[in-house]
Amino acid sequence: MHLLVFWLFLCHDSLAAQALKSRAVPPGDTPFRFCNDTKNADIFTIGLIQLDPKPVLIDQVFHVNAYGNFSKDVPGNSTLKAHGVYENYHPGHNFTTNFCDYVVSIDQIGNDQCPPKKGPALVVFEGFTSPWDLPFGHYSWRFEAFTPQQERLFCVEADVCLDRDDDDPRNGDTCPPVKERGSYIRELQHFIANR
Repeated sequence: MHLLVFWLFLCHDSLAAQALKSRAVPPGDTPFRFCNDTKNADIFTIGLIQLDPKPVLIDQVFHVNAYGNFSKDVPGNSTLKAHGVYENYHPGHNFTTNFCDYVVSIDQIGNDQCPPKKGPALVVFEGFTSPWDLPFGHYSWRFEAFTPQQERLFCVEADVCLDRDDDDPRNGDTCPPVKERGSYIRELQHFIANR
């Protein structure tokens, strides 16, 4: 797996640089995009983001897989800040937590624990779309991570529509029908085969 992470970093480094210059969507066919104020000075340069499953549904655990490069070691008490706005209603869903609380795995040469070290990495974040906190509908999210010294690790945003599965009678019918669910492993294999 370490070799795969290193290979992905080498392949996507130039794509990430191009995406950062144009403030574009990072590779990976997800709803994520770089924040307008994303800087080349961010500590984690994201080269590829994968979302599994896709799309994310209400009452579901999901994973965000971020491949990229850390320009230096990350302190253990770094934070992740999230701000979500539902259907343009304010105040939004806001929380700040320890960065490592949402990281379920790190794959780096010589490191498999949070916090990440300098160098290429695969960081897997885990989330849950709680049916008690998140009604179906359209959301705009912003995720930023910072060191204790307020150096930014990264910033991404996403506009998503959360609903239940098409076959669920509680489906709110506010989102487009659920398409064939993608798997980040299947997409990754397809990407590698077509390089």
